[in-house]
Amino acid sequence: MTSIRLEITKVKVLITNGTDKVLIKTTLPPPYPPCISDGPLTISFDVTKGKGIQYVKDNFQLEPEVVEV
Repeated sequence: MTSIRLEITKVKVLITNGTDKVLIKTTLPPPYPPCISDGPLTISFDVTKGKGIQYVKDNFQLEPEVVEV
């Protein structure tokens, strides 16, 4: 197994009609050229509906920003 260091600047949980969506904003450079995106890398993944907030707290030890969509 390989370990990496990843600096997280913000975590959001989007509450939707389907799954919860977790968005993790990092300090890594964008994966696209500057003409497309100049923001840092954001990683996203889905979590079982209603479980996203607790998933972030349990696994990242962070309090996420919560947005109901």
